[in-house]
Amino acid sequence: MPSHRHQHVITRSQVALFGVDGLVKCHFRDGTVRVLGATKVGVRKNFYSVKNADGSISTEFERAINPIETNGIKVLRGIEANWPPEQEARVKICEFLALQAVRSPAYRYFFEQRRESSLAERAAQLDQDHRTGLKKAVRSDEFRIENLVNQIGKMATMFGSMHSALLRFGSPRLLCSDHPLAPVPFMDVRGAAVSAIPGFGFLNTIEFRFPIDPERALLFTWREFHDDFPVFDCKLHHLKSLNASVRDQAEEHWFHRPDVSAPCGSGTFTPLSFELFDDYELTEAIRSERRSQAQQTIEGMIDNDVEDKMQLMSVELKATGQD
Repeated sequence: MPSHRHQHVITRSQVALFGVDGLVKCHFRDGTVRVLGATKVGVRKNFYSVKNADGSISTEFERAINPIETNGIKVLRGIEANWPPEQEARVKICEFLALQAVRSPAYRYFFEQRRESSLAERAAQLDQDHRTGLKKAVRSDEFRIENLVNQIGKMATMFGSMHSALLRFGSPRLLCSDHPLAPVPFMDVRGAAVSAIPGFGFLNTIEFRFPIDPERALLFTWREFHDDFPVFDCKLHHLKSLNASVRDQAEEHWFHRPDVSAPCGSGTFTPLSFELFDDYELTEAIRSERRSQAQQTIEGMIDNDVEDKMQLMSVELKATGQD
């Protein structure tokens, strides 16, 4: 059995959606530009691996997430023809986005920093033998992967609580990156600063942007009193803003179709939702009953150790459980 595996931090099938004949134009942080196949983009060595006793790598996690990837991509490929999505399709989209959020390199680094901070506090209260055992347990691959899996239902519940819109662009110039999900946190006077891990948490956000393919994207907000699933035909400055946010949070590279350019904006920017919705602004996002109810639901899931379910929320804020 091999002692390592090359694993994708973004679904290979989604990378392929941005390609032509299986190839994408990939821009690396060091300035290198290469045309690569989808199998070579968004890859890390042993990124979510668990070593077996014989030194081989377990594929259990990859098998577990495969249905989420497969079902999500199937819905996303036909999203415009089947918009608005029915409940089952919404569940699959929300689970797919949740998986992307927690499988990312940024989330791993966030988890490891939080783990070490918590570990230092707990270890200080133990004797040497118990301290050693605790450190070994919480620094194990098994503990990290278990945490990742446990977060999927909670993150999916957050997306299932939000208002969603489909964005269309008239030409295939959207880009993607190894962190395609772009949260826009509550902004200050300087504007909105996008980060793959919002500084004050995923719930404290104005919107989430997610490029589906070179011509379409999803936009999630805390907009109140609507479950209308609008479709917007976006303009060039919207394209530049979305591209910049996805590019700027890339860890190693971003990519797009090899036969087009993917223009990006620069500097601070206005949330897309503020431009597209006349009735949505920072105050509404902060005070949103949707957001408050989502937080209460997720806190309840944590208190009751709910790990294998997500919940969809209607505009009336009544949640229904989904396996």
